[in-house]
Amino acid sequence: MKLKNLREKYNGLLEKLLRLFTLSGVMFAVTACYGVAPYDYIGYVDVDGEVLGENDEPLESVQVVIKRNHGCLYCDHYDTLYTNEEGKYHMRYNMFDLFGQDVVFTANDTTNVYAPDTAFVEETQMEFVKIEERDGRVVEEYYQLDVDFKLEKK
Repeated sequence: MKLKNLREKYNGLLEKLLRLFTLSGVMFAVTACYGVAPYDYIGYVDVDGEVLGENDEPLESVQVVIKRNHGCLYCDHYDTLYTNEEGKYHMRYNMFDLFGQDVVFTANDTTNVYAPDTAFVEETQMEFVKIEERDGRVVEEYYQLDVDFKLEKK
């Protein structure tokens, strides 16, 4: 009985050590092949937009919902913004929050006069603005994304 318990503990320890060494080997191989990103690297996407009515008048207090998905099946993330008195909104994202996925923008009129509108945005629609380098390596990247809406009355 004691020998059986001792053998199970030994086998469990051996299994954990093998998993640790396998994971360490994979991490080493990935780092050796691809390198690591510099720890001070930053990338931004400035998202700006304007919401206008039928006569091109700016609409204030329109709710703009930004839905993004980080590649997992059931983990959508929603950000809610409201337009200012000029009908504009702004949000700054880490570029990895938007790159590699489709992002859905929805404008909802809170006064219920205008019908909602939706825009689907892909990574290719983000415009490159500038890159900053230090010591021969990229440390900052900036992109711009404009998503404008023109809402029609219900």
